[in-house]
Amino acid sequence: MDTDRNEVARIMVGHASHIRLHTGNVINWNLLKKHKFRPAMTSSDELMDAMHTAMQTWIRSMNIESPNLPEPRNILDVSNTELVAPIDSEQRDQMKLSVKLFLTRWDPELIRQAVDHVTRELGVQRIDSVIVSLPISPPTSLLEPNNNSTSVIHDLEKVKPIWKEMQSTVDSGHVTNIGVCDFDQESLKELNDWARIKPSTNQINLTNCCAVPCDLIQYSREKSIELLTHNDPAEILSGRKFQSFMSEATDDINSTSWSPAYVARYSVLVRYRGIVHSKGYLLSAERSSQDGAEDYGFF
Repeated sequence: MDTDRNEVARIMVGHASHIRLHTGNVINWNLLKKHKFRPAMTSSDELMDAMHTAMQTWIRSMNIESPNLPEPRNILDVSNTELVAPIDSEQRDQMKLSVKLFLTRWDPELIRQAVDHVTRELGVQRIDSVIVSLPISPPTSLLEPNNNSTSVIHDLEKVKPIWKEMQSTVDSGHVTNIGVCDFDQESLKELNDWARIKPSTNQINLTNCCAVPCDLIQYSREKSIELLTHNDPAEILSGRKFQSFMSEATDDINSTSWSPAYVARYSVLVRYRGIVHSKGYLLSAERSSQDGAEDYGFF
């Protein structure tokens, strides 16, 4: 029976050109128990394990005994439905929903897609905070570590289209506050001077450093920009890792044609109490070309 489900899943993935995956609430995820004694577990490790669990749950949930098998489609939604935790509308004001958005390419449209994805999956109209983590090593942007290795210098001309779309999410009422990730003092000042809606936060990686640069602290205080810290890897999900995941999880023979577009990590806190209600990952991935996609007759 599991073999039949795996075959149906392989066919559906073979027809798809776009996958949207939701891990569900990883706090209630049973597989996390095996990692409770692994303090070195990274967010990338957590994401990969949660993706595998979501895919396995999706495959197991298929009712292949029904005469109406799921039809192949271009956009495939994969979700760990057992762990999805929508926010109760009556309790929304008591919750703070924050999102960190990891982009894999300099495409402003991904901002809107990710915001829509999060609000739809969690059943909300508004996100309290979105922090954007820009793509690593873009072809035409300047990325240079500063002396303390906590942030990078970003080319403002590359950042502007992304930030304009971030601003539009605030204008539409779907996001309240917007911020950036790993900006040094110079880049933060350039963005803050230019932006119509100023960044409210700047998240800094202290994995390889013990302190935030003094000039960044001083400038952030002057402009009322909150400084947060993180220990996320520079690339939370590489194209190669996602392709390996697709090959292993679904036996997709054209897995090398897949590439992730974004990963959105959300967390929901109970306001003023410090209690984590839920935490999860949403990702979007696309197939570069359907020329090599499997052409199956669907049984």
